[in-house]
Amino acid sequence: MSDAHSPKATKKTHLDHISPSNTGTLKKRKLRSTNDDQPNPHAIVPPRPIVPLNVGGAIRNVRRSLLNDLCASSGNPLVCDIALGGSHWSEVPTATDADGTVRVYLDRDADALDDLLRYVEYGKLFLRELIDANGVGGNRLERLRRECDFFTVDGLSADIEDVQDRIVFGEAVSFRSDGWFSIAGQSILRDDEVVGWRWAKASGNQSLASSSVTNSKKPAIAEVKTTGTYLVLFSLHSVAVDALAPTQQYKESHDEFCHLCVFHEELTLTECGHWTYPLIRCGAFDYRSDTEVRQRDPLLFTAACVETIPLRKGNQLYCSHGTGVQTPPGMSKIGDLVKEHSEFSENAECAHFITLIRMLGAESVVKWNVHWEEDPYDEPSVVKWTASNIGFSASRNFSPVASLDSEDDTKIRFKKAGYYMILGRVAARLKKIYNFEYSHPAVQFEIHAHDGAPLQINPGVISYPCGSALQNRPYNEKMVDYGPINDIVYAESDSYVCVRAVRGACFSPHGTVPSTDEKIPTQSLSAMRLDPAMRVDRYRIAFQDNLTFERAIGVDHISGKEQLPLFEVVQCRWAVLRATKDFQCIVIGSLSSRVGSIASLKKNDELVVYSQLCKDSGRGSHCLSGIIDLCEGDFIELGCRNGDGMFNYDCNCGHLAFVALVS
Repeated sequence: MSDAHSPKATKKTHLDHISPSNTGTLKKRKLRSTNDDQPNPHAIVPPRPIVPLNVGGAIRNVRRSLLNDLCASSGNPLVCDIALGGSHWSEVPTATDADGTVRVYLDRDADALDDLLRYVEYGKLFLRELIDANGVGGNRLERLRRECDFFTVDGLSADIEDVQDRIVFGEAVSFRSDGWFSIAGQSILRDDEVVGWRWAKASGNQSLASSSVTNSKKPAIAEVKTTGTYLVLFSLHSVAVDALAPTQQYKESHDEFCHLCVFHEELTLTECGHWTYPLIRCGAFDYRSDTEVRQRDPLLFTAACVETIPLRKGNQLYCSHGTGVQTPPGMSKIGDLVKEHSEFSENAECAHFITLIRMLGAESVVKWNVHWEEDPYDEPSVVKWTASNIGFSASRNFSPVASLDSEDDTKIRFKKAGYYMILGRVAARLKKIYNFEYSHPAVQFEIHAHDGAPLQINPGVISYPCGSALQNRPYNEKMVDYGPINDIVYAESDSYVCVRAVRGACFSPHGTVPSTDEKIPTQSLSAMRLDPAMRVDRYRIAFQDNLTFERAIGVDHISGKEQLPLFEVVQCRWAVLRATKDFQCIVIGSLSSRVGSIASLKKNDELVVYSQLCKDSGRGSHCLSGIIDLCEGDFIELGCRNGDGMFNYDCNCGHLAFVALVS
């Protein structure tokens, strides 16, 4: 085989070309077993490692192991007969060389067979090289298709499509079981009493990040050791800040939200007084007007979200509470306020954690922010999007897997069918006038087919109760509630997603672009196409006397045919998910505030994630995320309390989605 045709691989090929003039005489005869030439006909002699072939007049010496691989993927019995050896050769065409070597004769094009064997050996690596050199419509690729049809080799069309997708869209996203690091809170005990917590519980791969930082003078939590794009699971138990009216702004030197930050190269203050550059901002608001009440009974909540963040080696991470919290006299630290009122003090690791999961194929990530050009008092019912300039869209070498509809900036369309991880947050409030008596105002995340037909609706991103509970509150007390959009969806080609406010809810300008205070936007949406080899699973959560699970992995479960369940649903007093195999997974999901202001995710009765929303105030959903090690038979359970007791039966109140990490 000429070097010009060799694939770029370190493994040496064994297809030897000999001039067609030396092919010898073609004839048809029954070949003897290779064992017949041995002195002892009863001896067990292994098959010869090289099989001599004459392909359309060209000499080929092919490794038997390669023919065995072809046999395994082929439905043509001729290949298996040749690969198994002389004892399986019957009446087949043969050719004899001048030196007496007997070769099986194949009436095929030799170059086409060479390409077929390269494809069998190198797979998509060879296809990528072939497409790069000849294009998708090239003659060699079409010739390879015909050769695969003759030998009934399945999978070529799917492999070509996958390679084309990688060329156009970049590598799809995958996650490895050794590709994550987590730092979590650890409770501090004194005389068997919890007196606080600290960032001290590290786990995962410490070559990606470490709790040991190079400069101890900086108040950093962890230091990044490996440059890359990371899926960041963030959770910090905190206190809601004082709410402002829709037209008011917080001071530039303050940030009303909790943040996860990265230090600059040097520890210096920015112009607006920050020590750090924020990567993630999330929070909640306290709408109560009585200052003494806010000090005496602070509204605790869990600032939690899932984001995709590019990080560089040497970045040092730090997180802080939002400013604007009313602390009681003599108590200056928000952390002390949290410690005094938190229900999670004994399990600090469940409410305080930063998990970095390295993303392979991050070039397929696309991100948008909510765009707001209306008056602050307008009441839009559909979010308008604009491409984000943070992290991903600024330098792109591939076509995005999803993009804004060219005629409607409320729709984000998918160019490629497959499973997508969707991450984001939106902010909503109540309209000035709405039918409060009969409706449940809400924000819902919707997936539609290309013609607009609804495929999937997640109705509880933000949920408000009906009745008079909110009717008499001042307008500024209905300003902003944030809700997470963390899900895994199956998107058809040219389908689209949108986020809609219904039944008296509308969207808020807080955290949108363009920003008037130069703070990073908090309303956003990210999409990433998952590698088809990744195992995913998803379960809808409903309320029927108790919480129940129902598998809902795709549109009418059509996509679920390719994804076997990772769990089985066990319905007892309280529904649980029982693992069907041993695996490690990422879990992301949400649970409506109407189920309860406090929620927990448990594994075998052991707490994994705690979440709290502002009691009687927060109407967003719980953000539940983490990495869980599971053995076959382990079970996952949700707990919740302090709900409003106003759920209808069969109400969809959330979901849990899982991605199994690759070993």
